[in-house]
Amino acid sequence: MTGEPGNIEREVKEVIKKSVFISYKSNDLTVDAADAFISEYFSKDIRHIGGKKIAIIGVGNIGSKLAQKLVERGANVSIYRRNRDKLNLIVKQINTTKSKYTVAQASSALSANEACKDADILIGATDGISVIDDSIVKKAPNNILLIDIGKGSISTDAIKTSHSRNIEVFRLSIESALEGMVTSLISTHNILKKRTGRGQYHKIKVVSGGLLARTDEIVVDDYTKPKLIYGVGNGLGDFMRTPDKQMEKKLNLLNKIILNENLNR
Repeated sequence: MTGEPGNIEREVKEVIKKSVFISYKSNDLTVDAADAFISEYFSKDIRHIGGKKIAIIGVGNIGSKLAQKLVERGANVSIYRRNRDKLNLIVKQINTTKSKYTVAQASSALSANEACKDADILIGATDGISVIDDSIVKKAPNNILLIDIGKGSISTDAIKTSHSRNIEVFRLSIESALEGMVTSLISTHNILKKRTGRGQYHKIKVVSGGLLARTDEIVVDDYTKPKLIYGVGNGLGDFMRTPDKQMEKKLNLLNKIILNENLNR
């Protein structure tokens, strides 16, 4: 390792000769895990996350992506990082790209204390830098949700104060997100390598796996051995609402073939 920028995936692929190579982005895994955790935590709240104030201290790659997700869920997110120029760019990007129907927005804070004021959720997303300190936790409400994403974002004194006030401190776990991601990646691999394609099944043109269907093709779950029929492609990425008589005949025939095969399995 030289420390110079490089393509890690390429280096690994050059070593692997037989095994299947599947890559993932660890930063996005952390973001998805945090988003899912917060969503589940407030699952019994009638408002859910909507309307809540969330403070994120440390908005690098992970913090900024998480802020975007939470704004899109309807939370007002106050963010802070020391570099004001980058902070303002992140806020502008979030508020510019969010849906026009999303009332919630991101805002920049002048300090960590300002960002955390009156927040319902405090998130530390720095890399080993204690940015949520004792003074912040002392002012926090008793029902605050306190999450350490960046390993050491919450100071030792702040943790002690939290425990003395019976405020739980959560260290983000990526276990469930990792499980879901692995399942999703393997499923995507299998669909692309084994079930994506077009061909003829009993002389009827079929297509599967996300390929844009042509006007004479029927979209199924697996073009090699279909068990489900989704519809007749219109050639533009959608289904025909009212297929012509010829395609209707083929559709009915394919449906009968699949039903008989399913009964005989």
